[in-house]
Amino acid sequence: MKSSYLILRPIVDRLGRFNMIVQRNLDRAYMNLSSKDYTASMILYSSISSIAVLILLATGLTLDIEPLSRISYILAGSVAKLLSPIVSDYTIASAIAITIWMLIVFAATSITMYLYPVYLSSELSRKLESDLIYTLGYISILYTAGIPVERIFASLAIIGDIYNVKPSALNIVKSVEFLGLNILDALGSEADRTRSKIYQSFLRGMSTVVKSGGDLKSYVLGFSEKVFSKYRYSIENLTETLDFLSEFYLTLFVVMPIVVVVVAVLIGLAGGYIGPLTPRQIIDLTIYVVVPFASIIFIVIADVVISRWRL
Repeated sequence: MKSSYLILRPIVDRLGRFNMIVQRNLDRAYMNLSSKDYTASMILYSSISSIAVLILLATGLTLDIEPLSRISYILAGSVAKLLSPIVSDYTIASAIAITIWMLIVFAATSITMYLYPVYLSSELSRKLESDLIYTLGYISILYTAGIPVERIFASLAIIGDIYNVKPSALNIVKSVEFLGLNILDALGSEADRTRSKIYQSFLRGMSTVVKSGGDLKSYVLGFSEKVFSKYRYSIENLTETLDFLSEFYLTLFVVMPIVVVVVAVLIGLAGGYIGPLTPRQIIDLTIYVVVPFASIIFIVIADVVISRWRL
């Protein structure tokens, strides 16, 4: 990634505000990367992807290589036909269509790389929350044994993989032992970093209890009851959400392709067209493009929706 930044430094250095947002996302995902390096890699990989699309589509349209030629004709040829009323020359229309797909792939790659740290931080926070009740029990046991808060998080930094809290605990330990922050500032800094609202609330409450000299054990036990109640409520809603997603999947990916194929075949037997496309192109577009991409989108949406109901 360093090499990417050296190549694209004049461009990346101008994206000050964007780099700040990327750095915040990287920090929340505990990715030890510079925002400028990551942004440069984002631009470079997106450019490479768009160039790859240019090569594949141009090759598919000029050479008879199956199934590349068929896919290229569906993607670029169909767009070129839509542009035919505006651009009479088919070659120019195909070039414009390829350019459009290059821009789409460039944007898709950039958005994917931009959202990856966000997705990773969300996954880390969900895993942390799923085991938070066990983490709270561990903290309560150590505090009852007379272990100070700093050493509790040092212990979690060592064995935290079991509770999916190691990156957070390790960051708190680094703030105290290497940056010289006191435990209250370290807890506050970590609360600002994490994406987990409930973990953020726990850290801020813990900081307040330690600062005021309150009973940390009672606070942890009370917070554990709150977490357990939320966990039980999330399980009930998750069941209802899964029922809805299963019906949606059955309709979209089983019934819909069959209906499209049957309708396209009937139209083909009658010698008709569906817009600028032939029935065969509609079937190919559905099988090779719509269903695969829709499946990917459905998986992402399902993961996001289900994750909302996790603890």
